[in-house]
Amino acid sequence: MTAQFMVLLTEEGDATRGEVKFLNNPNDVANYIEVLLEAGHARETIRVFQGEEVGVEISYRPVVSLAAAGDASSETEIPDAFAVGVASNGDAPAQEAAGDDGPGMLNGVRLSELFRPS
Repeated sequence: MTAQFMVLLTEEGDATRGEVKFLNNPNDVANYIEVLLEAGHARETIRVFQGEEVGVEISYRPVVSLAAAGDASSETEIPDAFAVGVASNGDAPAQEAAGDDGPGMLNGVRLSELFRPS
């Protein structure tokens, strides 16, 4: 990354507003400041910074929340998928633990209804 100069020209009376110009050559910075001064800008409104661009890495973490159908609350208790039951030997799920739940159902809640658009 190349070194750059940043010329900040603030408005008189309001240092939070102004214009920024990026230049790479020190001679260009000097010429630009001369033009600003000749145009009548006060010396106090001109500031010069030197530096280089810093790379930034941005990552996003997904936030997931489940809610039962018809429940507007975002703090819904989520059904425990492990409560379906496992045979005492730990090999396969016990069919009787699931009760009368059909396919796609868990503890009386249809699983596809847990995933609703936000």
